[in-house]
Amino acid sequence: MSTRTGLFLQMNDYQPGMIKNKACRNSLIYCSSDQFPKTEDLLPTLEAIIKETHESESSMILQLSKRISTLNDLKDLEELAFGLDVDYLHLDHSWPAEEVRELALRLPVAVSVSNLTLPERYWFRNNCPNVLFIHDYYTRKDTGLDQNVFDDLSEGISREDLVVFVPGNPVEERKGNEPSTLEHHRTMTPYAASLDLMNQGVGGIIYTSFEIGDMEKQMIDKATQGVYGLPVSLNHPELYHQTFTIRSDSPKKLRRLLEIPQGIQMPVNPDVPVARRPGFITMDNLHFPDSQGSLMICNGDFQADPCVNVIGHVCDYYLPIIELLENGACIEFIHPNLHG
Repeated sequence: MSTRTGLFLQMNDYQPGMIKNKACRNSLIYCSSDQFPKTEDLLPTLEAIIKETHESESSMILQLSKRISTLNDLKDLEELAFGLDVDYLHLDHSWPAEEVRELALRLPVAVSVSNLTLPERYWFRNNCPNVLFIHDYYTRKDTGLDQNVFDDLSEGISREDLVVFVPGNPVEERKGNEPSTLEHHRTMTPYAASLDLMNQGVGGIIYTSFEIGDMEKQMIDKATQGVYGLPVSLNHPELYHQTFTIRSDSPKKLRRLLEIPQGIQMPVNPDVPVARRPGFITMDNLHFPDSQGSLMICNGDFQADPCVNVIGHVCDYYLPIIELLENGACIEFIHPNLHG
């Protein structure tokens, strides 16, 4: 399954060119009309947004509120969707459930998961093959979903049909009120939160800020293709941008890498042994002749070992990634000054 990523756009914030400049190919653009002030300007603005979205080879999820008086019945919505080539209509909580069901039989729609009972989720899944299920986002700190609530609300839905919101701006710039579906993602980088959702099989991830860094986007894009970047500080620069495989027999506390890195001079002389903490990257030295040069990533605390050299560490904001990587995953060491 391939995860699609995308960006959140308030319609009143739109400026020509912003989608082309920020969206990756095959993105999802979630366009909200919640704060759009003038209904008479809706259609021209919407036409421009959808045109730019499709020119960027991306898809539009258009959220509409029933408060927009010019679009208050199903006939208007169908004409809008077909006339402007909208990819998915997301009818928010202001629309009656029966109208949403009726429209879903004729158009690709996105429905809010929190509105649905379990039987209703099954109904949409079985009767509407093009439906997307969208989890709400929560701007107030401490009000986002716990993982167990997320799992309960997602019951009966194929994870690849889910769309989830993740904070998109850098962690160090957040004030705690960034929109997020899951509460624990508020303290994670967009990339780390994405890996969490990819591991759960979620099919759509929307970043709630256009300020996501370029390198962060590149790591997310690579992760959708099966290569997981890991921003690290190393005293062996030749290791940057080499790819390694986490051994299938690695314990969770010590991620052992399969390949011996290229460019390492043998023998590997021992360094002064130091205690190892989560995020430390180590290399076996000549005192382990059978595994000399082998790399490991610590995900726990270990005593100093004269047979093991500490050669670097994972950057602090990316420590959660170690826990999220599965055995057999392909990783790439990224220089910390390049992760945007």
